[in-house]
Amino acid sequence: LVGRIPDGLGLNSALWVLDLSSNNLTGSIPLHLCKNSNLILLNVGSNKLTGNIPPGIISCAPLVQLRLSRNNFTGSFPSEMCKLANLSTIELSQNDFSGPIPREVGKCSKLQRLLLSYNHFTSTLPAELGNLAKLVAFNVSSNSLVGPIPPQIFQCRLLQRLDFSRNSFVGTLHDEIGTLAQLELLKLSDNRLSGKIPAVLGNLSHLTDLQMGGNLFSGEIPPELGRLSSLQIALNLSYNNLSGEIPEELGNLKLLRAGISCFAGNKGLCGGSLGVCSNIESPISLPQYTGRRTFLLGKVIAIVCAVIGGVSLFFIGVILYLMRRPVEIFAPLQ
Repeated sequence: LVGRIPDGLGLNSALWVLDLSSNNLTGSIPLHLCKNSNLILLNVGSNKLTGNIPPGIISCAPLVQLRLSRNNFTGSFPSEMCKLANLSTIELSQNDFSGPIPREVGKCSKLQRLLLSYNHFTSTLPAELGNLAKLVAFNVSSNSLVGPIPPQIFQCRLLQRLDFSRNSFVGTLHDEIGTLAQLELLKLSDNRLSGKIPAVLGNLSHLTDLQMGGNLFSGEIPPELGRLSSLQIALNLSYNNLSGEIPEELGNLKLLRAGISCFAGNKGLCGGSLGVCSNIESPISLPQYTGRRTFLLGKVIAIVCAVIGGVSLFFIGVILYLMRRPVEIFAPLQ
């Protein structure tokens, strides 16, 4: 489909579901789609629509799913939208939304999917995200978010997909993340997160994709990561400040047999696929010589031994000569 969505759509009909996704529609969302308060699903994803989210949608009480991804929408995240008691899905990815994510988002008590990637959202993440007890998927990748990742979000125990990548998050990763027993995807890449990699990540038995590259994580890789037997898509610890030897336990992960790219860019890291650690010294360090150097060393030793032997024989001969000479006896003078 091409062209604009008719402005009168919804005025004279009771729309329950409107799915116009994956077309070439232009213009804005009509104002009256929820005129009769029946609309439960609006999907206009993958079009070329512009403008703000109209007030009629923000106040559409029965709305359950709002899918606006992959368009050119602008404006801010409407805080009033979180008054919609039935809303379970908000998909705003790949648009031009901007401004902060409002604290009111924590009032969307039935929200299961909150996808906000590839926009221009700024400021810090609100701690009220921790109130979303039914949240399954949360994606804020490729925005301009700053500050620490609020530990409250790890109270959302049903989370399966969590993507914070390509922002400017700082600080450490809290141990509470180890309580997300259902987590399958965790992306933290390309931020400025620091501190040690939490050993509790080894508790995430359902994790298939773990990406932590391009940060400032330091210290040793916890051997507990070797328990992540479900990793099938990716393990990326590259370009951090990690040091020490790669734990032997990581050898249990079939995923790592493909190469060393998941550890690249950590100058202090060694062992495993990166080769033997050079800082591990043997108890006695002896110089090693091979080839021409061995030959020259042998000649020098032979010459020195010959000189010492010759000198020794000379002195022995002198001593024997002196011992065999007759001893002259002189009579005492009268």
